[in-house]
Amino acid sequence: MNFRISQLIALGLTAAFLAPASFAKGIAVDGTIVCPSPPASQTSAGTISLGGANAANTGVSGLPVWACNDTLAMDTEPNPFFTFDNTTGRFDTWIDLQGQSQTYVESNPLSTLQGAGLVTLVSQFSIYQLTGIQSGYAGNLTSVSGDYEMQFNYDNYGGSGPCPATRASLTWGGHSWVFTGAGGVGLCDLNSTNDFLFSSSGTLLGYLNTSGSLVAHSPPPGWVSAPEPGTLGLGATGLVLMLLLRQGRRARSAARLTA
Repeated sequence: MNFRISQLIALGLTAAFLAPASFAKGIAVDGTIVCPSPPASQTSAGTISLGGANAANTGVSGLPVWACNDTLAMDTEPNPFFTFDNTTGRFDTWIDLQGQSQTYVESNPLSTLQGAGLVTLVSQFSIYQLTGIQSGYAGNLTSVSGDYEMQFNYDNYGGSGPCPATRASLTWGGHSWVFTGAGGVGLCDLNSTNDFLFSSSGTLLGYLNTSGSLVAHSPPPGWVSAPEPGTLGLGATGLVLMLLLRQGRRARSAARLTA
């Protein structure tokens, strides 16, 4: 991302907040990310639709969320990783307006929004369709074209204040994952990545660590697979049928005893 250093110093943003987007360590803010449209629709619990049955929830509710976009198609940080399709990329950003108007958000790049007396960028879910690997990448991936990278990021990554969320969830390609903090990991911890990599067909390939390398066949630390709603439904139905069958057998046994 093309960060404008003079703006960032003036705003007093922290280095943790400005970590490269591909590191999944802080909300992506720069002069090329803009939110030109009104807030996206979401449920009262904070879930946003990603099309079809796909959905994401950063665990932050009660705030408007903007589906922002990027005018660049690559990271330009000191440690660049991937290029991506900026026509399909989204940076859904939950924003506490702090008395500012919605038009203020929609008419300024994210890099200029936060600061004393301005808005607070609370959380962000980002989705990129990757197109390639940039020169200088030192991770273990050799091809990412067509893959999807998805990140959950928070405003105080590595900060001293409380994390704005303790739960999060993602549904993609017919499967769901939830953040439970398994292993003692927190959403805003320094060692949290919250960075998923999916194939073009929707299969979870694994998660990306802080060097951009793939840890295969696993969601990020603290995340677990969630039972599918259909599976839960079948389980409940099966339990009811089991109880009915047991009751039927008991009734037949009682009838034989009294015969």
